[in-house]
Amino acid sequence: MVSGIGDRARFLLTIGAVVIVTGFCLVALAEVPTTSHDDSIKQLEEKIRQQETLIKQQENLIRQQEGSTGKQKTSIEQQEALIEQQDALIKQQKTKAKQRVQTTKAGSNQEPQYVSVSKGKILFKKWCSGCHNPNSKAAKIGPGIKGILKGKKLPISGLGATPDNIRRQMRTPHELMPTQFGLTDEQIDQLIKYLETL
Repeated sequence: MVSGIGDRARFLLTIGAVVIVTGFCLVALAEVPTTSHDDSIKQLEEKIRQQETLIKQQENLIRQQEGSTGKQKTSIEQQEALIEQQDALIKQQKTKAKQRVQTTKAGSNQEPQYVSVSKGKILFKKWCSGCHNPNSKAAKIGPGIKGILKGKKLPISGLGATPDNIRRQMRTPHELMPTQFGLTDEQIDQLIKYLETL
């Protein structure tokens, strides 16, 4: 009886041990994939962090490039503005140079004052001295014209004593004054230059 109980107890102990060992094995087997899965997640997280770091670095590089591009753009705009200013100055200088050339040409085409006066005196003696006294205000046929452009009014007509009025009277004579024998504008100007010296 005792022997049967002992065998039974040993059997039960053996079964229990087998159950315990089997349990430990199952637990161990269950833990193995969990640990491997956790490691995979950690590796993925690490890769994600690395990728995020790379993305941030790329973003920083892009910002730097954009800043550099903005500075280059500003520099280019400044250079373009300077070029436009220089072009405007060059155009102004060209315009001034043309004006000087034109003024020089015009001045070179004009005869000197003393030449105009001399020619005017010759014309006066030829066409005017028979009726007008250049050295006195005393009348001949017409009034004396000494200082004719230094007074306020022209004799006879009463117009203002100006070169334009003398020119007008020579083109459209007043009262008995004859038409001026087809004198050119240049010759009339020379006569007026001479009258201004009286």
